[in-house]
Amino acid sequence: MEFLNINNNSGQSYGYVAYRTHVKPAGSKIKLVIKGTLKGVAMVVVDGKRQTKPLTKMDDVKGFGYWIAK
Repeated sequence: MEFLNINNNSGQSYGYVAYRTHVKPAGSKIKLVIKGTLKGVAMVVVDGKRQTKPLTKMDDVKGFGYWIAK
């Protein structure tokens, strides 16, 4: 977010940024791999179906998709 080419190259300091991609599958079994450490919240949606668990309690931030979870 902070490296977006907006606001005189100072990025976006708060709010949401939507990153989208379209993948043409090479077969029927596809595995999504996201490398690195998440420093915010990720909501992964595949074919219109949410793949990440919604945040409902504080312990949820320890799982994939939230804050510093790998």
